[in-house]
Amino acid sequence: MDRARLTGEEELRAAELAAALRESYAWRALLFERGLAGAFRLTPAGQILEVNPAFARMLGYGAPEDLKTVQADALFLDPADRRALFDALEGGREPSQELRLRRADGATLFVVAQCRQRRNLEGELVVEGTVLDVTALREGEAGLLQAGRLAAVGALAAGVAHEVNSPLAGILANLAFALEALPGLGGDAEAAREVGAALLDARAAAERLRDIVRDLRLFARIDEGDRGPIAVGPVLEATLDLLANQLRHRARVVRELGEAPMVVATASSLGQAFLNLLLDAAQAIPEGNASKNEIRVTLGLDADGGAMVEIADSGAGMSAEALAHAFDPHRPRRAGGPAGVGLPVARSVIEGLGGSIALESTPGRGTTARVRLPPAPAPAPEEPAPRPERGRRRLLVVDDEPMVGKALRRLLPEHEVISAAGAAEARAAIEADPDLDLILCDLMMPEVSGVELYRELEARFPALARRVVFITGGAFTPEVRAFLRAVTNPVLEKPFDLHRLRALVAGR
Repeated sequence: MDRARLTGEEELRAAELAAALRESYAWRALLFERGLAGAFRLTPAGQILEVNPAFARMLGYGAPEDLKTVQADALFLDPADRRALFDALEGGREPSQELRLRRADGATLFVVAQCRQRRNLEGELVVEGTVLDVTALREGEAGLLQAGRLAAVGALAAGVAHEVNSPLAGILANLAFALEALPGLGGDAEAAREVGAALLDARAAAERLRDIVRDLRLFARIDEGDRGPIAVGPVLEATLDLLANQLRHRARVVRELGEAPMVVATASSLGQAFLNLLLDAAQAIPEGNASKNEIRVTLGLDADGGAMVEIADSGAGMSAEALAHAFDPHRPRRAGGPAGVGLPVARSVIEGLGGSIALESTPGRGTTARVRLPPAPAPAPEEPAPRPERGRRRLLVVDDEPMVGKALRRLLPEHEVISAAGAAEARAAIEADPDLDLILCDLMMPEVSGVELYRELEARFPALARRVVFITGGAFTPEVRAFLRAVTNPVLEKPFDLHRLRALVAGR
């Protein structure tokens, strides 16, 4: 009797447990099918076993079944993300990791994935997890970065117009004087000296324009993926030169640019960070009392051998509360001050380069921004290209603009300079003399580019290919930038720096 009663209780308990289990599975199924978060199950080899509708929608597929034939590896934009995720799972961890995935339409999907590896009822290992779509957040950050870039460009516009128009006026005035005076010179030595002086002034103004355009191009390039070892000092100098007109009305600028290692970055991204920090420092100082205020820019080494940049201003400073929120993109705007995006943009750039940025500030005594950047790895030693004997050189200039060849012939009278207006003429000149001492080749030409011509030389005349110097006006495509990273040939920018041009010709 007691045994029968006990069996009945067990049966009742078993029925309750079964009902609870069914309810739990039903609840899990509901969350899987209708939840806003993505969910998935994979084999350890990356075969997709199951995804929920939310994840299928995130990836741009019409239904979960459409992903059954897709290999998980194909969804990862960066194979390193896949390796890091599966290495963590194999190590027994349950990683939470941000991933970049490829949508069905080719767009990038940013997600945060929480994963684990376990055995199912059949004893097989499966990887399961959930994902949250953070694409809007990342696009918002990109928009903030672009907003900072546009704000900085807007702040530069007035100053750049002034900086460009002043030397341009000098060029036009001096050239007009020279052109009017030339016909009546005759044997007048004094007039000849005046014309010579005017032409020298025009050349100096033109060189100043060249430098302004060179520096401004730092901020016109969207080349965040093209990082490489660069020197910090020239980027700082270029940024300070561009901002000179804005800074001089607010403070004396003191430059203390010492030795620092190369860092891995792009000139545009690093310049953008410095520009925002300098603009923020300038805006903290009211106009009209420049002699009593100071912006000090220091470059040197940090304790770990990296590059350290300090930008210190003698402005109003910040309270402890304002300092705590200084990097908040939505912090209140200072009256008459910047829009509030400079510091967040600078931090985003610096941290994206593996560095760090810290602030020190005292109300009434100014603010110091301290940037640290890790040093670039030491480059592998390269074998120098064989150089011809010194003396008169035989040069080939390949450029679709005939004026370039004429200008180089005038600038290098001690050498024999041959011009080619394109690849066809260049091939003929090379066939006639494959022992040319140097080839100055434009990168961006119609029909056959400088890159394509270089590839032909590599195949047929490898020694000559190593004696190519690329010349460019700076209109680099992503493909050309990738090519230049892969070769060791020098690049000479237009308008030409005469000293560097002659050094390249003499040294190769």
